[in-house]
Amino acid sequence: RLQREWHTTVPGRRTAENAIWEQFRAACDRVFERRREEQQAQHQALHQNLEQRLEIAGRLKTLAEEAAEPAALSQGYRELRQAWQENANLELAKSGHGRAKAAWQQAEDAYRERLTELKQARQRAQLGLLREKAGLCRQLEQALAQPEPADPQPLMQQWEALGTLEDGALQAGVQRRYEAALTAQTEGPERDRLAAEQAANQEH
Repeated sequence: RLQREWHTTVPGRRTAENAIWEQFRAACDRVFERRREEQQAQHQALHQNLEQRLEIAGRLKTLAEEAAEPAALSQGYRELRQAWQENANLELAKSGHGRAKAAWQQAEDAYRERLTELKQARQRAQLGLLREKAGLCRQLEQALAQPEPADPQPLMQQWEALGTLEDGALQAGVQRRYEAALTAQTEGPERDRLAAEQAANQEH
């Protein structure tokens, strides 16, 4: 604007006036260049801030896609959510705020969906493990009705290979049942008691 408003101030001395004009234009150019550099730096900073936010959201989405255990997924989410919150004050352009918010929301939705899937799969696996353990106990108990006790070693090996239930109460209960059935293979009173229970169950 100042350049448009420039007018001759020293009539008849055009050479001097031109020199002043050139100095004025050079000063304006320096101001414009500095403003351009500042704008570019601000734009670059806003872009980098947005990329940093999007990168955190992207890591959460990738975690949701690749996680195989609920505990690891939850731990990873807590760490990334903390990183997201720590970067919440980063300056963003108006459009950047919307992009970052949408990306994080999508990543959180994927996390919650994946966590539900993993928990359900975990529950199904634990239920299957409980059934397998109960089945081995049943085989030991049914063997008590046989005239000659069977070798329990194969069933013992299967039991050890199954591992432990995550639910402590369920594990303790089925463990007691297993140990009682195993003890009954060699101890007379316990064998007679479990055999009687087995016979009664078959009658019903």
